[in-house]
Amino acid sequence: MTDLTGRIVEFLSAGRLKTALVRGESRKGLAAVDVNGRELTLNPKHVIVRHESVSDPARFGEEVQRLEQRVEGARSEIDLELLWESLDPHDRPVSLDELVREYFGEEDSAYSSALFRSIMEEPILFKLKGKTIHPLNRDQAAERRTALERRRQKKAIRDRVTSWMRETLDNPEEAAGTPEGLETVAADLEAFLVKRRTSDASQWLAQLDRERNPREMAFEILQSIGYIPADADPLLLVAGINPRFSAPALAQSENLEPFPGEESRTDFSALDAFSVDDEGTEEIDDAITLEKVEGGLRVGVHIADVACFLNVTDPLYREALDRCSSIYLPSGTVLMFPERLSTDLFSLRLGELRPTLSCLVDFDDFGKQGRWRFVPGQIRVRHRLSYAQVDESLGSAGDESWESATGRLDGLTRVLRTKREENGALNIEQPELKILADGDRVRVEVIQTSSPARRIISELMILANSLAAQYAFLKQVPIIYRAQQKPRERVAVPQEYDPVKLSKVFRHLNRSKLSTVLQPHSGLGLGGYTQLTSPIRRVVDLVIQHQLSAHLGRRALPFDQQELMEILSAAEAVQNDIKTVERKANRLYLLRFLQSEHLGRKMDAVVVLGIRSGYVVETTDLYVRGVLKGPSDLRPGDRVTVEIDAIDPDKDRLVFRLAEVEQ
Repeated sequence: MTDLTGRIVEFLSAGRLKTALVRGESRKGLAAVDVNGRELTLNPKHVIVRHESVSDPARFGEEVQRLEQRVEGARSEIDLELLWESLDPHDRPVSLDELVREYFGEEDSAYSSALFRSIMEEPILFKLKGKTIHPLNRDQAAERRTALERRRQKKAIRDRVTSWMRETLDNPEEAAGTPEGLETVAADLEAFLVKRRTSDASQWLAQLDRERNPREMAFEILQSIGYIPADADPLLLVAGINPRFSAPALAQSENLEPFPGEESRTDFSALDAFSVDDEGTEEIDDAITLEKVEGGLRVGVHIADVACFLNVTDPLYREALDRCSSIYLPSGTVLMFPERLSTDLFSLRLGELRPTLSCLVDFDDFGKQGRWRFVPGQIRVRHRLSYAQVDESLGSAGDESWESATGRLDGLTRVLRTKREENGALNIEQPELKILADGDRVRVEVIQTSSPARRIISELMILANSLAAQYAFLKQVPIIYRAQQKPRERVAVPQEYDPVKLSKVFRHLNRSKLSTVLQPHSGLGLGGYTQLTSPIRRVVDLVIQHQLSAHLGRRALPFDQQELMEILSAAEAVQNDIKTVERKANRLYLLRFLQSEHLGRKMDAVVVLGIRSGYVVETTDLYVRGVLKGPSDLRPGDRVTVEIDAIDPDKDRLVFRLAEVEQ
């Protein structure tokens, strides 16, 4: 091999031709330096062009500039098509030196560089394979020419689209719709935003600014050009949640008739049925009955039978599968079904005859559970109650039939709860915030989930769900179960709310998971569990209801195991997105509430944990967490008085400082 020491060479690297000065050779390759002074080790096989030696290495840069001028001059003389025609027939590979002699009539390193660069940049007539050049035949050349032209056109469109996107993002006030010829781009961005459908436009947008969420940028562009309403909720659309229903779903919704009553169903309409929910709740999924029977009491948990209105192939059903659940935000609710259905035809409204999937459970006078069964039923709710009403009535000698019923249910559900705790249940109760936003006005209400009324209804729903799991397992009906493995270590749940102790508990808990196989749910202290008690607002509950209803009615099951697995996978992904949206929205409006109502106010807080920048603290009134900077001698559990130091709701930033406490 020719000694290349001291010579300028051009070599292939990552599909590009680069220049270097060879300083010497070794077993590892050629020791070289590039024009920026970076040391390289080159494989001799990658060297394409060998130029003359450089007498003074310090003049390497100047020599490269001189060579570049010669190469560019030679390139201006090259007509690749003329060269290609002279090689006909095109049936053999040729060397670069051979092509240089064919075209220029003499060998020159500048000519070699010019020709190789031209072929690399115009890969229509020749194909490169290392140093070897393959002239293409006429059909191959025609195909390459067409493909290259398409790429050029696509690049031109891409450059125009990305330029428009960047300009719209930088100057949203001056945006004036989609430029002529790019009308489909806005539709592609909307499909990306609300249907998660990728396209060239969405991919170009993602590459435009890798520091930003491409869905947020798509929302800003579409809103700037008026393609989506000015009041559209960015939290929803950025998460891929479209509050609007499709035309087929709305059409089916309008055509559904109210439940007329069915003789084949068990009729519970004569019983004193009642529902218990938060004030303002319109999606009434469940109602309760209590009646005396021989040997004790019979509890009825009656679930709205949405399945009796819909087939699994209906547009409404398919859309529910896409939506996964209703979404509850401070600014409003995004329903899983159109409002006419969610809050009327499907809902167990006061005084209206409604179909149910009913779970009937017998208890003896000592609270021991006996016979149970599921039946298709129909019911008429006589009392619509709030949790506050029930809490207020418990312990009082009220005259209403529901007051007597809730009093007895209080005792029964305490027995059920105790039994679950004996089986290892971790009944974690912590305050929740109900945040409502009306324009700029935000209202925050603290809900104590440990209230007796909430415990009663929660235990009855857990009972119905656990029995549904038993039924499906015993009858071999494929459904979706919910399971949770035992904690990695033994945990003790505090009797009263304590954020520090609960943080330690949560660190040891395993996440619950969906499964098509019956498994224990350690957190609930049950051998098996599913969820079917909220079919108006959760699609997995509706799927399970459809399975059980079909089995009870001796009809073919609508879903097989594989279909359930597909629903399960899709539901988990969408549900995680929904939880993220709800969490972000609640946090946003809670911080806005603090910004408007609590600036300058002193607040009591508890230190939850130490972090690098200070501490995470939680206020004791609104249970909101933020960062406390300053002191270095605090420990988890310490009580402090704080005030807001910095707050930015849009960036989820809340920083506290220690407040001066008057002595």
